[in-house]
Amino acid sequence: MRVAIFSAATRETRSGNWVTADRWRKLLTSAGHRVSIIHDYRDVVDCAADVLIGLHARRSARALTRFKTLHPDRSTIVVLTGTDIYRDLLPSRKRRFPSAIAALDGCCQIIMLQPLMATRLKRGWRSKSSVVMMDAAKVAIPAKRKVGKMLKACVVGHLRHEKDPLRAAMAVRKLPSKVSVEVTHAGGALSDSFQARADRESALNLNWHWLGSIPYGKVQRLMRSSDLLINSSRAEGAPNVLFEAIGSRLPILASKIDGHVGILGADYPGFFRVGDTKGLQEQLVRCATDESFYRSLVASMESLAKKYREGSELKALQAVVKCCR
Repeated sequence: MRVAIFSAATRETRSGNWVTADRWRKLLTSAGHRVSIIHDYRDVVDCAADVLIGLHARRSARALTRFKTLHPDRSTIVVLTGTDIYRDLLPSRKRRFPSAIAALDGCCQIIMLQPLMATRLKRGWRSKSSVVMMDAAKVAIPAKRKVGKMLKACVVGHLRHEKDPLRAAMAVRKLPSKVSVEVTHAGGALSDSFQARADRESALNLNWHWLGSIPYGKVQRLMRSSDLLINSSRAEGAPNVLFEAIGSRLPILASKIDGHVGILGADYPGFFRVGDTKGLQEQLVRCATDESFYRSLVASMESLAKKYREGSELKALQAVVKCCR
């Protein structure tokens, strides 16, 4: 089958949507499909695909609509992102994005990136929705840390409002005596305001180190050298970095939002409340000083890695594409 994937995000952005588009291109190609990625809605004029997959309902709406107008006999698939579900498609905002609503109404299938997204969909959309979750492909697992040594935590993500990116920095500004935690953050500032805040934090907070935007290979090395991943977002769809951490058995401390609970499970012990600096600090201190607690997080990663075994993502993705033949 000829498949086109629309992603407004390009390789240069290193955004989650681009990472997903590129990963799906490789997966579907490996299964024998002919796959291309397009970034401009005008490119659908020359698109010879049998099906168009649009990443992000609002941003891909023009491409999906034009494709259906040009090829009414062909199918479209909409991939719902966190921005769609937890911002743009909220009841109070739906009227602002009629093209996204039309794209969802007219598509063949809707892809959700974690199961709790279904709770936000109207009945007509739920009936044609499927969950496609990322594989937690096993990677090299670092040596187990020893409690009592410095706890090395990392944050991976661009600095923007939805990510609540400086929460980890605030949590380690002033730690209890004899507790040593170092946080390294990889991700670019997407506004002048966040640039200024990050620069100021870097100058004043000796426990927080900001690398800015770095290549993916360096991000992987950072994660392999860390004892812990922190994800403090206010809203997320299904962050790729969580699956990468699961694959490397890297424990996670995460804000308790649907996008995290849908992946880690409601009973995961490493949650803290959104925006709760003290709660995050308490979890960090437990990881640094309580070996049994830290090991419980590692054990959770082992269980989750089995759940998101390699090959499950392609199987789910192929099933959705086949529905649109």
